Amino acid sequence: MFDSIGEKIKKYAEILFVIEVIISLIGAGIIGFGNVSGAVGLLVFLLLAVLFIAYSYMSIIFIYGFGDLVDNAERIRENIESARWNDRVEVNTEPERKRGAPIMYNLGGKPIFKDRETARKNTESGWKCMRCGAQNENGNSKCSNCGMQRT
Repeated sequence: MFDSIGEKIKKYAEILFVIEVIISLIGAGIIGFGNVSGAVGLLVFLLLAVLFIAYSYMSIIFIYGFGDLVDNAERIRENIESARWNDRVEVNTEPERKRGAPIMYNLGGKPIFKDRETARKNTESGWKCMRCGAQNENGNSKCSNCGMQRT
């Protein structure tokens, strides 16, 4: 429902603009031809139609711009996430992963977990060593198994 919300906002703006143009033409016709007939009525109709459509365009441009802003923010978020995954410097071997160590680390040496649940488990009940995968207490600054410094 909320996937690609920016595209949906822009589509809504386009549909709303078409509806407003139709209503503007009907309103300009009622005002222009209802009060004055002939060439003057046509002139009033055309003038009001241009003014109403211009007003519709100016009001819809903000809604469309907001949808574009949402799209751009989503693209920026995706690029940041992609950059995080591309900052890998070390990849654990298969045995280390089986012991619960994170799959990879970023440039700062911090472990990157594939999902929030794994990250929560590895910080809630202590921490797992990045090198050997041993479970340590939160108060320890070094691994009790291999002596690696906690990052």
